[in-house]
Amino acid sequence: MEYTLDVDDRIIRLAHDWDSFAIENDGQRAVSDRVLGHVIWKFVDGDEVKLYLHAILFAVRNWQKPLRLPLACHATDKRRHFEMRVTPQPALGLTVRMLQGSHGGSPGQPPQAAAGLLHLCAICGEVNPDARRHAATHRAQDPSAPVDMGTSGTTVCGACRALACDAIDKIRDRPVSRDRETHHHDAFEMDQCLVAGR
Repeated sequence: MEYTLDVDDRIIRLAHDWDSFAIENDGQRAVSDRVLGHVIWKFVDGDEVKLYLHAILFAVRNWQKPLRLPLACHATDKRRHFEMRVTPQPALGLTVRMLQGSHGGSPGQPPQAAAGLLHLCAICGEVNPDARRHAATHRAQDPSAPVDMGTSGTTVCGACRALACDAIDKIRDRPVSRDRETHHHDAFEMDQCLVAGR
């Protein structure tokens, strides 16, 4: 599965298997005639996910080096793990390719989000403990306020942000921070990791 963006992040090309994958995964709103010519951000849900993807696209475009990161795309009956490869193209375009693992998906139910209790990371597909931590902090600050943890699949966990920031460090020839796995990242870490001084 693959798509190409122009310099303005407009989707200008889709792989031949795009529509079949979208339809098989209940993605009728993402078939080619609905996405071609539109900016990718129209189809990305959640501020954290947008920050995550924006940081990756900016890094590859700015430093003109490819970047690879894991990405989950679980079905209802099995876990599916992909590798997302972002490659620079002429005129500051980008190609994003999703390569599925050779096993084709491991059996077993992926984690399910219970409303108001568990939220899944949009990148790894696992329960996002950071969303729960954010909710607890919010509630401690104002116990009477309603807790809005967002919709499942619209957050990015600290581990996935750490992987992305480390991958960005590598393509920009900066030392990788070894304490990132245990460091708590807020939603803006992805943009902050692109500027000097961390």
